[in-house]
Amino acid sequence: MIYDLIIVGGGAAGLFAAANVPPGKVLLLEKMETAGKKILISGGGMCNLTNCDEPDGFIQHFGARNKANFLKPSLYGFSPEMAVRWFEDRGFSLITREDGKIFPADLKALSLVNFLMKEIAIKGVEYRNNSPVSKIKQAGEFFEVVSGDKIFPSRFVLITAGGKSFPSTGSDGAAYALARSMGHRIIDPTQALASVYIDSYKYGSLSGSSLRDIQIDFFHRGEKKRYLQSRGDLLFTHNGLSGPVILNNSRFIRSGDVLDICLVPGDNREVLREELQKEWTARGGKTVKTFLKAIGLFSSLAENLLESFGINQAALCHTVGKKDRNRLFSSLLHLTLTVSGKSSFSAAMATAGGIDLGDVDRKTMESKVVPGLFFAGEILDIDGDTGGYNIQAAFSTAFTAVRTFSARREREDRPV
Repeated sequence: MIYDLIIVGGGAAGLFAAANVPPGKVLLLEKMETAGKKILISGGGMCNLTNCDEPDGFIQHFGARNKANFLKPSLYGFSPEMAVRWFEDRGFSLITREDGKIFPADLKALSLVNFLMKEIAIKGVEYRNNSPVSKIKQAGEFFEVVSGDKIFPSRFVLITAGGKSFPSTGSDGAAYALARSMGHRIIDPTQALASVYIDSYKYGSLSGSSLRDIQIDFFHRGEKKRYLQSRGDLLFTHNGLSGPVILNNSRFIRSGDVLDICLVPGDNREVLREELQKEWTARGGKTVKTFLKAIGLFSSLAENLLESFGINQAALCHTVGKKDRNRLFSSLLHLTLTVSGKSSFSAAMATAGGIDLGDVDRKTMESKVVPGLFFAGEILDIDGDTGGYNIQAAFSTAFTAVRTFSARREREDRPV
C-alpha cells in the first residue's frame, strides 16, 4: 500500500496532525512504546497546552524576531483561541488560570494524550508504536520511509519527531540526521527552558524558595555591555537558579555568563538605593533582618546574606557601620553570580536550534529543499517561553502542515 501521508513522531505535533488529517491512507510512526510521553511530563504532569494570549502577544514569547515572524502565519491560521474551540467542540474540557495558562479541566496530561489517541482512531489513522525511522528517501514520485526491516511508501511525509530535550521520552535528536541526509541545514541544538548552575554557589540551603518579579542583567564573559535585561520570578535550587526569569532566557545563556541580580523589586537601581537608605533610616531601631524582610526578602535569604557579610541578624540598623551597610545594599541591588553551565538535555524542557527556518516555507510548513516533505513542532528551530507556548506552536505548525497536505493532495487528485 502507498500511503497518502506518513507522520514521523507521536509527540504533541504528530498527534495533533494525525487528529486533523482528512480521510485517506495515513500512517503515524512512533519510536517509543507509547505516544505522547513528553506531553505526559509537561506542566508537572498537568500539561499546560496553550495560553490565552492573542497571536500578536503570543509570538513575542519566542525570542529572536525571525522565529516570531516564522510562526506568524501558523499562529494566525490556528490561534490559541481556535485551539481551545477545537478541543471544546470535540468534548474535551479545558480550564484557564488567572495567569492565562490553559490546562485540561482535570489537570491530567494523560487525559489529553488519551483524547488525541481517540481522535486519531476516529480518523482511521494507522498507528504503529516501537517503530523508529532510520531513513527517508525519495523514490520517484514517492517517499520510502524505513523503519526496522519495513519500508513504507508514501506520497507525503511530515516529520514531527521533536528536539533533544527529555530524550527518555523519545525526543533524542535522531530526526536531525534524517533531515540533514535530505539536504536540510541544522542549527546546533542547545538547551532551552533550562535551569543554570552557578560557580561557588552559596545558596543551596534556599532550594525551593523564590523571589517575585526581580530584574536580572545578563553579561557574556568578559563583556561590559549587557546582552539582555529581563525580569520575572527567580527560583533558588540546590545547585543554581531557575524560575521563569532564568528558564525563558536560558536559550541565550552560555557558560561563563555573569548574572547581575537585583533582589529588590523595581526598575531603576539608583532610585532603589535611595529608597533602601530611606527605609534603613526609618527602621534604625529595628533589626537588620527585620529590615530585609520588610523590603521583600524571605527569612532564609536574609539570614544567608547577613551571614556572608558577618553581620549579626539581631543587630539594630543604626548600629551597623557605613561600610557594611553599603556592602549589603550593593548585594541587594547587584548580586553577581557566574554561570558554570545549564541543566542537560535530560532535564531541559525544550530545545533551541533544529531545522533551519530558512529551509521551510513558513506559510505551508513544507520543505523548500524537498517538495512533499513537511516539518512541525520542536524539530524546527523554534522555542518559546514557559507557559503553554511550545505546545501551542506544535499544534499550530502541525495544523498548517496538514492543511497544506490536504490541499495539495486534493489538487493533485483532481481529474485533468
